[in-house]
Amino acid sequence: QREYKFEHSNSSASGKYQSYLLNVYVDSKKDRLDIFDKLKAKAKFVL
Repeated sequence: QREYKFEHSNSSASGKYQSYLLNVYVDSKKDRLDIFDKLKAKAKFVL
């Protein structure tokens, strides 16, 4: 289990779009990309 910070950061006026902030420490580029792939599989998002 790793420490992370996850918070809601903004919403569109209609509420259709939401933005969130995720902070997590990673050990390597591979670790970062693995986390990114898992996030992509769970939710639709734009960077």
